[in-house]
Amino acid sequence: MRRVQITPDTKLVTVAGRPTRTIGILIAIQLGLFLIYAFADAPPWVKDQLIASNAKTLGQFKIWQLASALFLHIQSRPIIVNLLILWLVGNSLERWWGKNRFLFFYFVCGLSGLVVGLLFGFGWPKQLLFGTGGSMAGLLFAFGLVFAERQPFAYNRLVPMKAKIIAPVLGSFFILGNLVGGAYWELELYGGGLLAATFFVARPRELLGKWRVKRAKKKFNVVEGGKKKDSYLN
Repeated sequence: MRRVQITPDTKLVTVAGRPTRTIGILIAIQLGLFLIYAFADAPPWVKDQLIASNAKTLGQFKIWQLASALFLHIQSRPIIVNLLILWLVGNSLERWWGKNRFLFFYFVCGLSGLVVGLLFGFGWPKQLLFGTGGSMAGLLFAFGLVFAERQPFAYNRLVPMKAKIIAPVLGSFFILGNLVGGAYWELELYGGGLLAATFFVARPRELLGKWRVKRAKKKFNVVEGGKKKDSYLN
């Protein structure tokens, strides 16, 4: 990031930096569970009992796997991406919404991603689903919408683009990485998280209403002026 001059009119949003207590706990839990899994030589019972898949979660009615799979990562790349986004934009969103609303949003997006993955899983019933990919997609979407006109600011440096641009750029980069790496199942998690985030942040009914009002205004011609006042009248 190059140095950019900050003027009084510049709108900023802080990213990265020291995580809040809530963000720190979420990172510690997920990272701790991943390290335990890795140093325990990836015990098979974890995949069988704690990681979600269509065949087990729905087929054998192991519904608790939705909760356990949300916090567990059994591959290094997904946890790096998910925790990176949580660290980058989580602080600003938590400060904006408050802890309770942020956690509700985080978990709903994550669970929505897993649910969508399970529904797609009818075609691939043994595909394993895990991690907070849905939460990551939801956070990026919310960051780009809530702080659309603000420029990210971190470590005394300003990112030379607005949040509404940098959010989809990062999202596209991660999607491309999944396509190249063949992790198509993560795209399902992203889709579910984006769907939940849309209803939480964008509120489609309000957006539709604003669009209708804007469309209706175009049908009217507003003519300036009116009846002129006669010179002999007071």
